[in-house]
Amino acid sequence: MATYLINVYKDNPTAGAKDGTKVSNDYTNPIHFDLNAAENESQIIPLAVRCDDGYHTVPPTTLTDYNDTKDRYQLSLDGVTWSDSITFASGIGSTNVLFYAKARSTSTDHGQLDRSAKFLIDCELERD
Repeated sequence: MATYLINVYKDNPTAGAKDGTKVSNDYTNPIHFDLNAAENESQIIPLAVRCDDGYHTVPPTTLTDYNDTKDRYQLSLDGVTWSDSITFASGIGSTNVLFYAKARSTSTDHGQLDRSAKFLIDCELERD
């Protein structure tokens, strides 16, 4: 299994802290949205990105909603403005930097487990 030096965290991470649960790259601990398509529901969850101890990113860092062919997922730095990618203007270190993910359903959706969407993190890492 590959070792990643920058990761995404879920389960209500706190800005500037080292809490949250690491999101897996192999579906053992994915980001989970539970939506009722009949109600055209959407859900917003807070997430965080941070580097392993001893590393930081050189700005900018871009996080992209990759492979979302149905345009059901979006990202935001503030929970207000949404897009398919976000850019962190400041460096990311070993404490949480918050962002938000939103998923939406439509009445034409059928119950399913969707594993198609992924995050792509584009950054330059340096040792502290």
